[in-house]
Amino acid sequence: MSDPKPQEAGASRILAEMERIKRETPSVTNIVEAFEGLLLERERIKGEIETPEPESALTTDPARLSKGIPAVGRAGFAIPTSRLKDVYYRLAPAMIKGFPGVRPKLEVLGRAFNDGSLDLEAAIKHLLADRQNQVEKIARAARVKPDIFSFVLGQIVRPFVEKEAERIGPSLSDLHWDKGYCPVCGSWPSLSLLKGKEGRRWLKCSFCSHEWTHLRTACPFCENEDLETMEYSYAEKREGERVEVCHKCKRYVLSLDMRDRLDQTTTAATSIGLIHLDIIAQDKGFVPGAVTDWNVLDK
Repeated sequence: MSDPKPQEAGASRILAEMERIKRETPSVTNIVEAFEGLLLERERIKGEIETPEPESALTTDPARLSKGIPAVGRAGFAIPTSRLKDVYYRLAPAMIKGFPGVRPKLEVLGRAFNDGSLDLEAAIKHLLADRQNQVEKIARAARVKPDIFSFVLGQIVRPFVEKEAERIGPSLSDLHWDKGYCPVCGSWPSLSLLKGKEGRRWLKCSFCSHEWTHLRTACPFCENEDLETMEYSYAEKREGERVEVCHKCKRYVLSLDMRDRLDQTTTAATSIGLIHLDIIAQDKGFVPGAVTDWNVLDK
């Protein structure tokens, strides 16, 4: 039997992770199912993206990294503009299925893309450069709520930035990086992972999904190493899952102990299964160090 195509192999891993989450944490089934189709289609799209030829690979500058400058930065990702609309139309059905209330706005966006009244390429560039005011300006002109518009833009770019991060990652493996933000794009982590027999700590980027090692006892957001001001909260009967909070900066990161797992990979769905820890931390007055599509909880 031949190996599955890359897009299907990745989608199969996400589907298996979602089934595990629903089985072990039934209380989050609704939110998992809301994101299921979207994450699967995103992964399939990523699997279809061709890997650039070796001669076009990034040359990593150790001197820049030593100064705390990420290899690419969010604004440095090359997003192929010719595929943006195609990706949007592939993801839209999954977004509508998972979040039926957004259908009218997605239909408005679709018409704006078709008639040229909304410059998708410009919007993506503003999003990557964190020019939120410009993103909101375009959203208002299209009569779409800025938060919905930013969500849609984020879904469109994720397959491309994750693919690029996968290509760049190996060139960073032997270089020194001790920051709490991603060495590829500079975004904050959404997960803290303990892997291997020695329990080495890895951080997973909330934007490009790159993973890098980090000091186990330090807050990734403010570099606080005072254990007196750090706290770890566990969910009942789930000691391998915890939330790490810092009383100095009032931020938190979700943590997963994977030392006893044969498969030490994570998927786009992994942090959804820890949303009960988001609730614990936010009820105590802490805020997520990295905002994800599902951890901004209504009060």
